[in-house]
Amino acid sequence: NLVRLDVGSAEEVRRHAEELLAQRGPEEGDAGVLVQGMVSGKRELIAGMLRDPQFGPCVMFGLGGVFAELIGDVAFAVAPLEEHDAEDLIQALQHRKILDEFRGEPEADIPKLAQILEALGRIGDARPDVLSIDVNPLILSGSDPVVVDAGCGPGGQTLVLARELGVKVTAIDIYPPFVEVLKGRAER
Repeated sequence: NLVRLDVGSAEEVRRHAEELLAQRGPEEGDAGVLVQGMVSGKRELIAGMLRDPQFGPCVMFGLGGVFAELIGDVAFAVAPLEEHDAEDLIQALQHRKILDEFRGEPEADIPKLAQILEALGRIGDARPDVLSIDVNPLILSGSDPVVVDAGCGPGGQTLVLARELGVKVTAIDIYPPFVEVLKGRAER
């Protein structure tokens, strides 16, 4: 039972973080706590960058969450991407209609999605030290894409890369020495 929901204040965050960290075993060392806002949205996407031995940095986009495994609807493009390349990558999805307006959900903000894909391509092109980036899920909250979970290859550079992507980060990793910083972050 390592998940806490409906945490409403900085004090509650601090209390829950301390409780969770007290449960870690000695073999877990510097375990941390992830504080993340609840993101509502019914449509989950996946995006990423990987280094292909033949083509170099490639950008990937597709259906995310459980659909990433169930349907496997993804498309790839060689980085870097121009705006039209990113839009073509979005259009390449077989189930692209999930991005359209339907069942009360607004149409996805395609320019924002394209900006995320372009940024992934720029990072892949400019940062050979980054072997891969995995953004899953990328949830459509209304029409806006929100990165809910992201990770990158060796180096632990996820938050730096999120800033380079220019996207809203919904998660903050909290490690024991920084528990006191929670109050300021929770109030922002």
